[in-house]
Amino acid sequence: MPANNKIYRECKCTPCRKKPKGYSLLKYSAWHQHQTIEKALQACITYQAKFRANVDAAPPLNVRDKGIQKGKPETQPLLPAPKGPEIYEGGDLLMDEDEFVQEPFSHNNVPKPELEIPLDPVNDPPPAPEPLHNSQQRLCTPSPPLPLPSLEVEYDSDESESSYEFSHTLNDPPALRFAYLNALADHVVRKHPVCDAKINVKNTLIAPRLIPGGIPYHIKPLTTLKLVCRHLGLNTSGLLQQVPICDKCYMRYSMEDVLAADLLATCTRERPSCSGSYMKIKTRNGKPKKIPAKVLLYMKIIPSLRHMLLRPTFVRLLKEGSEASVRERPPNTYYNISDGSVWKSACVGLRRVFPHDGTVADEPITPGSNMRVSSLGYGLFAALNINWFRVSKKRSSSAIYLAILNLPQYAQYHVHNVILACVITGPKEPHLEDLNFVLEPIVESFKRLYAGVAVHVYQENLPQAVERLYLYPTLLGADIPACSKFNKIPAHSHSKGPGCNCNKNTADLNNPQAKAYDPLEFVYADEYNILQLSKKSTSSPRARACIAKDYGI
Repeated sequence: MPANNKIYRECKCTPCRKKPKGYSLLKYSAWHQHQTIEKALQACITYQAKFRANVDAAPPLNVRDKGIQKGKPETQPLLPAPKGPEIYEGGDLLMDEDEFVQEPFSHNNVPKPELEIPLDPVNDPPPAPEPLHNSQQRLCTPSPPLPLPSLEVEYDSDESESSYEFSHTLNDPPALRFAYLNALADHVVRKHPVCDAKINVKNTLIAPRLIPGGIPYHIKPLTTLKLVCRHLGLNTSGLLQQVPICDKCYMRYSMEDVLAADLLATCTRERPSCSGSYMKIKTRNGKPKKIPAKVLLYMKIIPSLRHMLLRPTFVRLLKEGSEASVRERPPNTYYNISDGSVWKSACVGLRRVFPHDGTVADEPITPGSNMRVSSLGYGLFAALNINWFRVSKKRSSSAIYLAILNLPQYAQYHVHNVILACVITGPKEPHLEDLNFVLEPIVESFKRLYAGVAVHVYQENLPQAVERLYLYPTLLGADIPACSKFNKIPAHSHSKGPGCNCNKNTADLNNPQAKAYDPLEFVYADEYNILQLSKKSTSSPRARACIAKDYGI
C-alpha cells in the first residue's frame, strides 16, 4: 500500500482479482463504484442460480399439460432471465473519465446477467424481478423512422452542413424525457456542476424503474450530459468552425497548413507582402505541439438556420411576421422595414454583369429565373451587424452577427434568434484590405443561400416538410466607422465624403445653411456608380488612392 492509504484502496472485485497482484489500487470514488457494481453482480448471480434451480425442478412440458388436463393446479409460470445492470459501454464503465484511469471491465467467466438493478443506493435490497409481459408485446418493437429525403444543396456541396442530426426524443417515455430535460436545465439554467446534474438524472430515473413498465426494457437510459445533449439535438459544437489565420493580416489557412509548416511559418501573402506568422509551437507535457498563431471562430450560418427552422417557436414567429408584413398601411407611412421598396423589389436568381462600357447591371441567370423574395414561401431577409468593442485599454474585439428581419420587431434581436457569425478577437481591428479574409466564409454562405438550399421545416401535428430556403442580405447594421470599413469606403473623417450612403460631402456638413440638413433634399448615393468606380480602381494602388481622394470611395 502507498503512504497515502487514505486516497487509494484495494479493490478485490471479480475483474480486479484476475490481475497479477490479485487486486487493484483505486481512488475512493472508483473503488466505491467497483464495490457497488460487485454487489449488484453478486445479487444477479444469486437470482440467476435460484431461477435455474426452479427451471431444473420444473416437470417437462408434456407432464405439465397432462397435470392441467386432470384438474391439477398449474405451477407458477417461469420468470424471465434476470436482467443485469447496464454497466458496460464498449468495455468501459459508464463513469467520469477524470475519476480513474479507463480500463476494460468485463467478467469473462461469469454469465452476463440480464436483470436491471439501480446502482445508486448501496445498501438497498435488490428489487423484485420485472413482471411477465405478453409474448406479443415482447416481439413488437418500435419500427425505426422512415429515411428522410436527400437534400441537394447548390454551389459546393458540403456534407458536414447538409447532413442532419435528428433525435428521436419524442419517442421516449415522458418520464425519461422529463429526466433528461430536468438534468440539462440544472446545468444550463440553474448553473449546477456537471457532476450534480449527472447525479440528478440518475436519481430521477430510479422512480420510473420501480414502476412496472415505467421504462421499456429495450430502452437504455442515458446517464451523461454529453449523451443527453446529443440525444435531444442540443449539441451545437458541430456548428462552430475554428479557422487558423495569420496573426497580422488575417489571411486564412487550414490545420493541414499549420501541421505541415516549419518555423517561422511566415505568411504567404504576396500583395502586399506580410511578415506575420500563422503557426507557433506550444509545449504540452514536455512535448512540442504545433498550434495556430491566431484563430477566428465562425458559426456556420446554413446549419444554424436549419436548426432554427426545426423550432416550433421560430416557425410561428415567421408566420406572425409574414402576416404583419402584408397588412394595409396608410400611404407614405412606414411601420417596419417590410413597408420599404427594397423589401418589395428584392429578387433572387440574378447575376451581376460588367459590360465593356463600364456600367454595372443585374440580369436573370436564365430566362424567368428572377423571383421576388417576398413572394417566396421561405424567402428570408437578413441584416448583418458588425460592431467593435473595446475590451481593455489596448485591446479591441469585434462581433459579426446575423438577424432575421422576417420576424416581428420584438423578436428580431432575441439571443436565440440571432446567429453569431464570427468573432474577431483582436487585439487590433483588421485593416480595410484584411477584412476581406474575415468576411469571405460569410459571403460564401450568402451565395449558397441566395441560390437556395433545401431545409426541413417544423409543422405542427404533421411530418417535417422539405422546403427551399432563400436568404437576401438586406442591410448592414453598424456605426459609421464600421460601415465605412465594411463597404470599402473611406472613413467619416475623409475630406470629401463622410462615409455615408448619400451624395453629401464634408463641405455641406460644415455649413448649417446648406441643403445637407434639409430632409427634402436627401438623395441616396448611386450604388452602380460606386461599383463602377470600384471596378476602375482595381488596376493599381495609385488608381485606388486617386479615386478615394477625389470621390470619397
